[in-house]
Amino acid sequence: PNSVWRFFAVLSGPYKWPLLLLFSLHSISYVLISIIPLFIKYIVDGFAASTPETVWQNLGPTLLVGFVLCILLQPILMRIAGFYKGYCMPRMAGSIRTEIAAYMQNHSWTYYQNDFAGRLSSKVTETPKAIRRVWNNAVDPVIGSFTNFVSSLVLAFMAHEVFGFLYIAWILVFAFFTMKFVPTVQKLSNTASDTGSIMQGRFVDVISNILLVKLFARKSYEMVHLKSTIHD
Repeated sequence: PNSVWRFFAVLSGPYKWPLLLLFSLHSISYVLISIIPLFIKYIVDGFAASTPETVWQNLGPTLLVGFVLCILLQPILMRIAGFYKGYCMPRMAGSIRTEIAAYMQNHSWTYYQNDFAGRLSSKVTETPKAIRRVWNNAVDPVIGSFTNFVSSLVLAFMAHEVFGFLYIAWILVFAFFTMKFVPTVQKLSNTASDTGSIMQGRFVDVISNILLVKLFARKSYEMVHLKSTIHD
């Protein structure tokens, strides 16, 4: 794969339907959270337009629907998504590790000589964690942000057009600063990730060659070699 998202799609492909189910559960849950202010508006309007004798008659259906959707259904969906995620993610991690290990074993002997043993092993053990972080740090916030954006925009225009356009202007300013600074942060993140991987590889190599280190008294040399990466 020649891109991060293509890489994510290839490795998580066997679990696309469980991930789609998780995506749907989270989407519905976030939508239910975002419509709470709308129910509050209907309740306030109902109280303002009702008399003491008709208040429950006018607000009964609204209160019932809001209670079922936002108080009962939304937490249930979140709990189901959490339990299913706990069931699905470890199995997906095992599948990804098996696939990467089988793929790596097909490489030539030179491939293993030109890299650290620890760095290669970390590719097998850490890649599933990276896939899970993509889901936790990208998919969930994207779902929540998008549903909250749409619901907030609708509520702002329902209140007054001025509030809606001010909200759009704020989103555009936020998008501008995001596009300006995210590439820099991404570059620093990639550098830190590569440095950490090299550090782990060097330390695993020290342990792998510990007999030579002990025999030839190269402890100080190995520590200098390791610290040169730790302090980067």
